[in-house]
Amino acid sequence: ATISKLTQISLPCKMKLQKSIRIETKRLVLRQPIQDDDVAMQKILGDKTTMQYLPTMIHYGDSIDFIKKRRETWDHLQANDVAFMLHIVVKATNKVIGCCVLKNFDWVNSSAEVGIIIDKDFHKQKISTEVHLHLLEYGFENLNMHRIFAITNTNNLPMRRFFENYLFVFEGVMYEASKVGDKYEDLCMYSMLSSDWCSSAKSNFSAHLSSV
Repeated sequence: ATISKLTQISLPCKMKLQKSIRIETKRLVLRQPIQDDDVAMQKILGDKTTMQYLPTMIHYGDSIDFIKKRRETWDHLQANDVAFMLHIVVKATNKVIGCCVLKNFDWVNSSAEVGIIIDKDFHKQKISTEVHLHLLEYGFENLNMHRIFAITNTNNLPMRRFFENYLFVFEGVMYEASKVGDKYEDLCMYSMLSSDWCSSAKSNFSAHLSSV
């Protein structure tokens, strides 16, 4: 009888990620990584200023072969509905200036993690605002996510201010959650619910981009 009852439990259907995702914004194209991007991404991921708050991810001096394997790993994750990465490309110049991700998909609880890396030369141009607006829109409105969260180093004050300005909720500190060398560092978690996105957050993002 117990087995019979268990087999009647209905779980949410797992949504499949598209094989190719492309998002166009006013100034940018967020698209699938390609081989021609590898040199640009090698430079970005190896830059100590760009990656200062992501020390465990810095790939300074890594070969193009490593960057290729990284790209192929993300392709595999997307094919298995676990995560996807898009490269951020400036429309006017076709220059690759970073990457953004939705990852750690939990299809049962409808949640995912958002992340972004932008070349230091393109900071303070509201690129992150533009990317987050459209990536969150895709997550909430196309993939029907209920909750999207972000994790950043406690010392990353610019990113923390960004999340707070754009109505993410601070959930707390993850103490000594990241090992860097022989030390452990604290991380902060922020989140947004679909109800917050629809009621105020989306319009808040749009308002900040009105002058762009």
